Amino acid sequence: MRRTAAAVLELAAEMLDDPRVTPDRLRAGVEELRQALTALEDGAVNRLPMPDGGSGGRRGLDTLVDSLDVTFRAQEVAFVVLQIARNVDIARTADHRSWPDRLLGREPGSPTGRLTSATERAAAHVEPHSVWLHNSIRGAIGLGIGIALADVTGVQHGFWITLGTLSVLRSNALSTGQNVFRALGGTLVGSVLGAGLLQLIGHHTTVLWILLPVAVLAAGVVPAAISFAAGQAAFTLTLVILFDIARPADLSVVLFRVEDIALGCAVSLVVGLLFWPRGASAALARALAEAYVDSARYVLGAVGYAVSCCTFRPETIERPREGRRAAAAARRLDDAFRTYLAERGAKNVALCETTTLVNGVVGLRLAADAVLELWRRAPGGRPLEDRAGGQRELLVMAERVFRWYESLAEGLESEGPVPEPLESDREHNARLVEAVRRDLRDTDGRAAGTGIRIIWTGDHLEAVRRLQPPIAAAAGHADARGAVTGSV
Repeated sequence: MRRTAAAVLELAAEMLDDPRVTPDRLRAGVEELRQALTALEDGAVNRLPMPDGGSGGRRGLDTLVDSLDVTFRAQEVAFVVLQIARNVDIARTADHRSWPDRLLGREPGSPTGRLTSATERAAAHVEPHSVWLHNSIRGAIGLGIGIALADVTGVQHGFWITLGTLSVLRSNALSTGQNVFRALGGTLVGSVLGAGLLQLIGHHTTVLWILLPVAVLAAGVVPAAISFAAGQAAFTLTLVILFDIARPADLSVVLFRVEDIALGCAVSLVVGLLFWPRGASAALARALAEAYVDSARYVLGAVGYAVSCCTFRPETIERPREGRRAAAAARRLDDAFRTYLAERGAKNVALCETTTLVNGVVGLRLAADAVLELWRRAPGGRPLEDRAGGQRELLVMAERVFRWYESLAEGLESEGPVPEPLESDREHNARLVEAVRRDLRDTDGRAAGTGIRIIWTGDHLEAVRRLQPPIAAAAGHADARGAVTGSV
């Protein structure tokens, strides 16, 4: 299985390296890896120790768990490699989409319909804490106020008010205020340069046409190369040249530009204070808290699905709906994280610590996906009483893990203490193995795979528990320095 997984990774790298490579070989490798994974699971069943399901005490339980540990790690590797191969396949298939599909953002091979997919993505942002929704409403209100102000005051070239509103509106009031001064300062400098240019060359259209592309280039490059204020100056100079080419102007166009930009900056400052005073860091804290709760609840739902598969066939059981909520929370977290990274100013916490918190959500969702994939191939159909003990222990383990991540979310959002990571409960693990040991063989003495899946599900929950120390450490640093808790 590991050799096949390595071959699939090689094929994925080949596809990424050369866009001309077709996905046929990768898909064939993925199918071969799935077959190897099935053979691995069957082999783990056939090589079970304690063929009579007998005793052996703690030593026998440890021997059983150790015998399954190696195959569980290999099964984990196979799951991750299959995820990588699927993502590479989707990415390369997307590169060959038609232009209408590219324009509409249609994902190739999506398991859901186009309308369903679009509805789910839109519904993910119909939340009060959605950064996407927050930015949309704030921008719309800022533009509305700017246009109304231009209409009421009757200023000339009122579109500059809306331009000034959008150019300085940032993710927190402090950054917006700083950009107000930069925008006004840059506009004043550009106005002075424009006034000097008008006095120097007058209305010589040929010279103005020669200077226009240079000014446009400067307006596009200077903001990133030098500063936002320098970009405002270059843009103001470009506008002066454009207006003088279209209709010979005087210094009044410069004064109108300064006046309108000042009004637009004032609108942005007010909107920033009212709608997002604390910045992207506060939004990131809320998004992290929601994503951890929803993702941990998804893990709990996946374990509930596994418990049901012990009794019924997987195809008759509905997949946990918590997965959609977790995906929606992950989308909102992605938007909040992008805004946090784009926010101007120094970050008080190292980027690796913030990234650890974001990646912890990904780890939870992957663990839940792995549990669902593990039980999707389960035969089911056995009496409930044969597995009641194992089912109960799994649910207790999942609930324990969920409560920890729920406490973590409360600490992130309320600036409270971060819970200590859970210790591995060997006694509980032993009870789980003991509960399913009689299910490791059926009534005819043949090996059964349901017990192994129960133990592997417990291993996935243990993997989720092992995520806690780095997450708790990163959350503790973030809380101490006030970067992820919303301080400005």
